[in-house]
Amino acid sequence: MDFEKVLEILVDEFSAEKIRYALIGGFAMGALGIMRSTMDLDFLVDSRDLPKIERIIKKYDYNCIFKTENVSQYVSDINVFGEIDFLHAFRKISLSMIKRSNEVPIFNGKFKIRVVTPEDVIG
Repeated sequence: MDFEKVLEILVDEFSAEKIRYALIGGFAMGALGIMRSTMDLDFLVDSRDLPKIERIIKKYDYNCIFKTENVSQYVSDINVFGEIDFLHAFRKISLSMIKRSNEVPIFNGKFKIRVVTPEDVIG
């Protein structure tokens, strides 16, 4: 997976569509300065934005391989795009995690992405 390419695309698309999101999981830990190996991207997203996210993700040839009320998982046949998991925020506590998230510079400041707080990653 080309994390830089995928994140640059998604940050632009999410911004244009006003999608409420925050990076969470292993890559979020790295963005916060705690190195952890990861093979995919994980986003916490406002569940009301799922239709917009699905439109975006399908533009880049991702296929949904698993979906419940709480989570959806997408994989691309194109290796560069890899796998993305979305945790669906609809409860008060998970929605507040998105609100508390901060923009963090990544890839030597090339661009910024919203990341949950360290406390929320741990929690």
